[in-house]
Amino acid sequence: MNIVTAAFTLCIFVGSFLLFMVQ
Repeated sequence: MNIVTAAFTLCIFVGSFLLFMVQ
């Protein structure tokens, strides 16, 4: 896996988690 792809996937995962915690 590319480092950029891993960072992008992690960013999406963290963003989704934060949105889930806010609601």
